[in-house]
Amino acid sequence: MGEKEYSLKTRGRIVFLFWALYAAPAIYSLQYVRPMLIVFGDAVATVNNIMTHEFLFRMGIVSHLVQRGQ
Repeated sequence: MGEKEYSLKTRGRIVFLFWALYAAPAIYSLQYVRPMLIVFGDAVATVNNIMTHEFLFRMGIVSHLVQRGQ
């Protein structure tokens, strides 16, 4: 009796909101953090980038954890 009925449009908006919250950290991590830090074929440059941009590296880890739901 006390259950509330949601329209299909409202359900779709809720699903989109959760999808956007799920996808945003993944996009940030893959499209921004990774190219800024990783230099393919040059491990020394990659380590230097990580050491120089430590906060960015940590935020990449956090965004992966949020995206994976752990």
